[in-house]
Amino acid sequence: FTGADAGIQASGNPNYVTIKGCTFIRFSGAGDAAIESIEGAGIGTNSGWVIRDNEFLSNAIHIDLKSYGADIAFNHFSYTLNGVTTTTQIDLTGSQDVCVRENYFDVPFNQNGLSAMFVAGTRDRWIANAMGTAVLTPMTGRLWGIPVSGAA
Repeated sequence: FTGADAGIQASGNPNYVTIKGCTFIRFSGAGDAAIESIEGAGIGTNSGWVIRDNEFLSNAIHIDLKSYGADIAFNHFSYTLNGVTTTTQIDLTGSQDVCVRENYFDVPFNQNGLSAMFVAGTRDRWIANAMGTAVLTPMTGRLWGIPVSGAA
């Protein structure tokens, strides 16, 4: 998926959607998102979504989704690539019971402003996600919990 505005835009409560094995690249304009849900038009809970084994590259926003019980797993999320710096990695505002697990984020775990790049919903679980480090520095391990600014 590539283009302007959104790669996948959920409106009208589509439930049990699976997005697997896709590449989302260059949704890089202000407010553009690879995957997003929008208010209005009967927006519901987008229950049971599975976002798995995808590449998110050079997007202003990778995922901005309101969902109930989604599973976001085994994806690769870029941070700065091809001149595009991602401002939002995952925003689950209004979500509930989402599991974000075993993803790889290129953003360093000690990056300034990290808290704004990750927003949890209610009772979400953030499990075994890997954060990047400096170039040519090995990954330091897995992170349990939502990434926050000032973590060491």
